[in-house]
Amino acid sequence: MPPWSSGVGKTTFGLRWITEALEEGETCLYVTFQDTADHLIEMGAAFGWDLSAAQADGRLVISYVAMGDLDLDVLANAVRTNLAERPIHRIAIDSLAELVLADREWDRFPAYMRSLVGLVRAAGVSFLATSETAGGAITSQSLEGLMFLFDNVIDLRYIEDGSGLGRALNIVKMRNRPHAMTLNEVTITDAGLIVGNPIEGVTGRLGWSALRTQDAPQGAG
Repeated sequence: MPPWSSGVGKTTFGLRWITEALEEGETCLYVTFQDTADHLIEMGAAFGWDLSAAQADGRLVISYVAMGDLDLDVLANAVRTNLAERPIHRIAIDSLAELVLADREWDRFPAYMRSLVGLVRAAGVSFLATSETAGGAITSQSLEGLMFLFDNVIDLRYIEDGSGLGRALNIVKMRNRPHAMTLNEVTITDAGLIVGNPIEGVTGRLGWSALRTQDAPQGAG
C-alpha cells in the first residue's frame, strides 16, 4: 500500500504495476474513482503502455466509479463479481482516500477494509491500494490505523530540493523480510517512475518532510 501526497505519481505507479502483469499474460482489475477508462488508457499510452489492447481482449478490466456514485457495498460487489467471472491476478484500487471521504459510515470502514482485503487474499490475488496522506486530516486519520492490513507499505513524497521540489521514495514496511531503509530519489520519465540512488545528507525523513542537512557555520563547535 503506497500512502502518498496528491499528484506525486500514485496513478502512474499503479498503472505500471498493472502493465507488468499484463505483459506476463495475467488478468487485472483496476478500480478508479478519479480517472475514466479512456483517461487511463491515454495516460498509459504516453508511457508506451498499450492498455487498450489488454482491455479489448478482456485481460484488463477498468472499473470507473464516479465520486457521486461511490458506495462501499457497490465497490465490494464489483470486486466480487469480477473475481467470480474471470481469473484475476492483480487488483489495484486508486485510491483509498476518495473511498474514505465518500464514506458516510466511518465506524464501519475499518471492518469493511478488513473484509475487502480478506476477500482478495482468499482469492490468491495480489492487491495494490494507493492513498493520499496529505491535505485532509480525516483522510490521514482514517487510514493510519489500517496499515497493519497490508504486507508492504511504500511512501512516495515531495521533498525540497534546492530551490525546487523533488520526489523521494522509501519503504516503510515489508512484512517478514528485510528491506532497504534508504530514502531514494524518484523521477517521472517517458518510461514512468524511475527510482534512483539514495539521497545523501537528509534528515527529518520520519516527519512531514525530509530536510537536507546544512553545513555547520564556520567556527561552530
